[in-house]
Amino acid sequence: MEILNQHIVPYASSSNQPESDYEDSLFPGYKFLPSDSELIVHYLKPKIATGTHPPCRLHEVYLYDHHPQQLSETYRAASENKWYFLTPRVRIYPKGSRPKRSTKEFGRWKQTQKCTPVYDDVNTQMVVGKRASLAFHDDKDHKTEWLMYEYTTDDPELPFGSGQNGNEVYIYMP
Repeated sequence: MEILNQHIVPYASSSNQPESDYEDSLFPGYKFLPSDSELIVHYLKPKIATGTHPPCRLHEVYLYDHHPQQLSETYRAASENKWYFLTPRVRIYPKGSRPKRSTKEFGRWKQTQKCTPVYDDVNTQMVVGKRASLAFHDDKDHKTEWLMYEYTTDDPELPFGSGQNGNEVYIYMP
């Protein structure tokens, strides 16, 4: 699966059978359910630093070009009704701090709570990033059932200029 000219290329083949991926080779009962800290440390930071991430059901797509329903129908869920997306963070103004969360004509993602710090699973005193909760509001500004967690990191060890000064979004949609 890939993005071509900002259009989603679905995972299903022409025979309407989903392509197999690494999870299809796992024993029954194993699922991709990382903790908040694991999402940031093992998936988001390597993606920002090297441009790659370990194999998993983590989809790279510019989330704000699509309606959540379209994404859920196009991409395989990592587990029951949970999708994981990597998307770059875009600012409303180039030198501003507010992220752009509006979609093209579908609505917008509105933050529902303040950002909370995410602590490392091993060193519980160390903050590895932040998590924000967002709800999707349709084009008439009615709140929908779609919810999302947005993960960010401001790690000074990451390469300069990567993902808007080391701050990229990792998204999980329950």
